[in-house]
Amino acid sequence: MKTERQNLKKTLLRDGDYKSTKDVFLRLANLQPETPILANLNEDTKEIVYHTSKEVLADIEKIGNAFLRLGLKDKHFAILSDNSYEYIITDMAIVGGLGVVTPMDKDANEELLTTLLSKCETNVVVCSSYELVKLNRIKDKCESLETFITIDQKVEGYLFLKELMENETLEENAYRALEIDDEKTCQLLCTSGTTGPNKVVEIWLVHRFCLCHHAFL
Repeated sequence: MKTERQNLKKTLLRDGDYKSTKDVFLRLANLQPETPILANLNEDTKEIVYHTSKEVLADIEKIGNAFLRLGLKDKHFAILSDNSYEYIITDMAIVGGLGVVTPMDKDANEELLTTLLSKCETNVVVCSSYELVKLNRIKDKCESLETFITIDQKVEGYLFLKELMENETLEENAYRALEIDDEKTCQLLCTSGTTGPNKVVEIWLVHRFCLCHHAFL
């Protein structure tokens, strides 16, 4: 007898292999809209908050559309933040056809961070608010840096992710219609640098398909 997990896998793959990360979330939202697929801890109440596939898709698309409105298509992004639900959906939005994203070590010192941001030709940093002090001290050394977006709280003079999402109604969903080039780089990873200088490794979009396939099924 097939398990519920096996039946779900067969259902999700009835239209063939996944075409993109967006395709994964679209299928989940259409077939299992109320199924929780992500969870995070509410720091105030200390309760676990569950996010359904429908909610996750909507949040990803809100970020995608907000970034498009800001003219951030094809930019290089870095995420410099504590782990959170917002971190995950921001990463997923960017690899869904927006640009190239690099997760970076939030504890990196200024010298290392300058090197990594420069190597990755970073244009936009989505960050925890406490990282702004460090980023402002080094921004003049990183010629490509253009925009900072806080992920955890509003800071005067900076874009705030939650506000950007709240301004999106999804009535015009340009993000969903974005074409994705399978051969285009969607993510850069930086090595730890424990045995030598940090190196930047390209992750091709097709590899993300495989990761998503295993992660969700």
